Amino acid sequence: MKIGDIVASSNPIDLLSAQAIAQIALEDINSYCTRLRIPYRFQVEIKVANGNTAIHLTKVQEFYSQGVRLLLAGRWSNQAKTSLSYINANKMLMLSPSATVPDLAIAGDNLFRLCPSDSYLGPALANTVWSKGVKHVIVIQRGDSWGDGLYSTFISEYTRLGGSLASEVIRYATTEVDFTTHLATAESQATEAGSEYGVVLLAFNEAATILNTLANNQNLYQKIYSCIWFGADGTANNQYIIDNAGAAAAHVGLYSLRAKEVHGPSWSSVESRYQAATGQIFNSYIAYEYDIFWVYALSVVKTGSANTAAVKCVLPWVAARYNGASGYCKLNAYGDRLNPGFDIWSYVKIDGPVQASLSGSVDTNNVVKWY
Repeated sequence: MKIGDIVASSNPIDLLSAQAIAQIALEDINSYCTRLRIPYRFQVEIKVANGNTAIHLTKVQEFYSQGVRLLLAGRWSNQAKTSLSYINANKMLMLSPSATVPDLAIAGDNLFRLCPSDSYLGPALANTVWSKGVKHVIVIQRGDSWGDGLYSTFISEYTRLGGSLASEVIRYATTEVDFTTHLATAESQATEAGSEYGVVLLAFNEAATILNTLANNQNLYQKIYSCIWFGADGTANNQYIIDNAGAAAAHVGLYSLRAKEVHGPSWSSVESRYQAATGQIFNSYIAYEYDIFWVYALSVVKTGSANTAAVKCVLPWVAARYNGASGYCKLNAYGDRLNPGFDIWSYVKIDGPVQASLSGSVDTNNVVKWY
């Protein structure tokens, strides 16, 4: 029984991660099937979308032509959105570990998300920023569906709390490599704000370039270099940022939210094997990938077939009862993971190299607790 896996980008770290967690999951699943004499064995085929939505759709179509209907795919929200119509029309299933935009919460579609939606993350981030006394926020964000959706849920809650946007959102193209103009705009907005301001950076790995540009030209960006910065799941406990812009991240804090780590019964075992195979940090989103393989496998075993309609019917029931690496995977009416609350990660340098530090948490009622 083959499961298709589409890696979002050609970044070697992402590909290594996907290969490692797939191997670990399938070893465990097939061992389970052997032990219980279940007549199924599972395998995976990995394709790469090269950071492109059109290529992602092409890979989905390739899997369809191969007869593969169960996909771990749509890791990026824009890739999930672009492929969803084809997935639905051709009766495939797509389970995503990390597509978080709120407008993918669609009842009855063929996308299930083992990650929580940004409809939870945005308000949690707003309350985090507000709890630090930031009354005026400067927002720098990726110009894609993820950045737009997260900003929308963030600013709605932030203004409700009494905060204000310093000026217009600084929205950059996903292909941007030179951020000097954007940082100059942010510096100007900080001057206009006067006091009690901070920066919210909604970014992925390009955050490292932004932070290094900031630190290397701090004489040009004195105000934003000296204020507090915040981020979301794209910058939380991020190994790439630690390796490439650790000092700059530690200087501004970059307090970033990621879905709360719920350590299920297999977390420790999976974590140790994953770190041995990759040398990378194990986190909730990698645990979601591991659990996706299990949810698919147990759904196939439950129905006795890989028929998409049958698997789709039992999948929420299976997910709610499966206690995996990320704990129980209960889904809401839209097929998305229930709000687990969020951890607040920052970057610190005390003795030795820069490290990610668990600095606080936000519960499911958006109450912020600092450690």
